Amino acid sequence: MGSSLHYFVECECEKAFIRSYMFADGKHFKLGKIEVFNFINERLSKAKARTINRDMTVAIVFDTDVENVEILEENIKLLKTVSMLDDKHIIFVPSIKNFEDELVYSSSKLKTINELFKTQSVANFKKRFISHSDIVSKLNDVGFDFELIWSRNAKTPFNVYKNECSKIKQ
Repeated sequence: MGSSLHYFVECECEKAFIRSYMFADGKHFKLGKIEVFNFINERLSKAKARTINRDMTVAIVFDTDVENVEILEENIKLLKTVSMLDDKHIIFVPSIKNFEDELVYSSSKLKTINELFKTQSVANFKKRFISHSDIVSKLNDVGFDFELIWSRNAKTPFNVYKNECSKIKQ
C-alpha cells in the first residue's frame, strides 16, 4: 500500500461512516482522506487525477445497483495513466446494491434501513445518518458487525473488481 490512503466514496453517508470508524475503538478503517466522488456516474477529470500521486493508495467505494461500468473503467484507466497508479494501489470496495443495503446486511436487528432512525424514506435516513453525532454507538445498538460491511463480492458486471475491503480495515 502507498504512503497515504485516499478514499473516494459515493455520498456523504459513506464519508460519515468511514470517518466515524477511523477513530473508533477496536476494529476500524485505516486513516486517510475521504472525498465524495461517484466513480460509477461521474467522469474523473485529468486535473483531479493529477492530485493523486503514485505513492498513494486509492480506495474506491461504489454501489452496484446500476448495470453500467463504462465510466468506472474510464476513471480507473485515467488513474493508471495520469496518476501512474498500478493495480496494487487501487482498492475496490463494492457495496452490494448500495450502502444502505450493506448496513442492513451487516446488522443482526435491521430488516430495512428506515428502522435505524425510524424514518419514512431513504432520503430522510440519509439526512439523519449524516448528522448523527455517534454513528458507531447507533450501529452497535442494532447489532452491527464491522466484519460484514463490504465483505461480499459483486456480481456481473462488477465481479471483475475483486472486493479488497480487508486492505482498509484494521
